[in-house]
Amino acid sequence: MCEYNRVTVHIRLAVDMSKVPELLLPSVDKGRQEMLASLMITVEESRQTSQLLLSPRMQIIVGEDCRVPNLQSRDAQDMNLAEYVAHVKKLLNARIRLVS
Repeated sequence: MCEYNRVTVHIRLAVDMSKVPELLLPSVDKGRQEMLASLMITVEESRQTSQLLLSPRMQIIVGEDCRVPNLQSRDAQDMNLAEYVAHVKKLLNARIRLVS
């Protein structure tokens, strides 16, 4: 018998898009104040991974190369889950400010 222990958490992040120029927003999104991004965190035995999931529209705005720090990296290692999520949201907002 094989034991398989895995926990996956999806966290939805509302990102303020009010400062993004309308030129960069697809026509269906003009006037929207926020868009949703999703952070997927998986814990499997001693391995922890995180992945930022963006809609195609959001990828156009923040860029396809937008990555989140690995949960086991030095930067994220000492953070609890709430701090890590806040850090990811701060990274997304910084990316939005660059575009704005």
